[in-house]
Amino acid sequence: MKSFKTDFVSKDTALKNNGAFDLSKWQSEFFLNLSRIESIFDLFDFFPDVSVFIKNVQGEYLKINQRMAEAFGISDPAEILGKSDFDFFPPSIAKHYVYEDQQVITSGQPLINRLNYMPGFDGLPLWYRVSKIPLFDSSDRVIGVAGVKYSCKVDTEEGNLLDRRIERILRYVAKNFMEPITVKEIAAVAGCSISQLQRDFRKELGVNPSRYLQDVRIGYGRHLLRTTRASLASIANECGFYDQSHFNRLFKSATGLSPSAQRCEAFLCGIFQLQFANFFAMFWRDHSYCRIA
Repeated sequence: MKSFKTDFVSKDTALKNNGAFDLSKWQSEFFLNLSRIESIFDLFDFFPDVSVFIKNVQGEYLKINQRMAEAFGISDPAEILGKSDFDFFPPSIAKHYVYEDQQVITSGQPLINRLNYMPGFDGLPLWYRVSKIPLFDSSDRVIGVAGVKYSCKVDTEEGNLLDRRIERILRYVAKNFMEPITVKEIAAVAGCSISQLQRDFRKELGVNPSRYLQDVRIGYGRHLLRTTRASLASIANECGFYDQSHFNRLFKSATGLSPSAQRCEAFLCGIFQLQFANFFAMFWRDHSYCRIA
């Protein structure tokens, strides 16, 4: 094995040279000698479905691993620098993430193994277990938050990582959100009272069952607006809303955009992507002499 010269000495060498030995200082010197300490993030990409991130106290991303970039729909993790959860998620979900971050920042204590969800590519929730820790500077002030999250399955019997009662609720909502289901029906599925359901659900997810059901419907509606030409009335009905007016009001409250504006934004984005693809294809055709055989 090829050896590389380094100014960092082994523990045995330090003991021979100094007699007394400060193990903590020796450890700190090693990390200070690392030229790219953030490269440790690359290690997590060998684990499927594990995402890692660092944010500052303003909630702006400083670093994510490749797996998390893919979950955000971007190819290069560097694209997320300086952006926040509000750049990627509906306001209702982003606010929940920020609330958790602020708990860690203000308390200086970790948040361990919390259940979180985010919209998948089909608009329906993807579930994660999340742990967050505070990051301190040399003066012991909290300057950021680091977190790790991994996916959990609610649609299979294998690898269950959820409380059984909560899992039954999530499965029921996923299969029936298009129907006019009520909190009373959800409580019956869970086998508990409405008040017990409210307490357990909020403790585990940070939202009440009604809000979660609304988030699922909004997420699926957002997906349909972006990928279909169905009328707003049809989408409202398919997502389980009372009528189009009900859909319009709740959608704008959750996302900050009306359904029509969301569809327009998706349409314009699609045109831009198509134009860019056509431009690149023409450039590649006209500059074929640049290709490498």
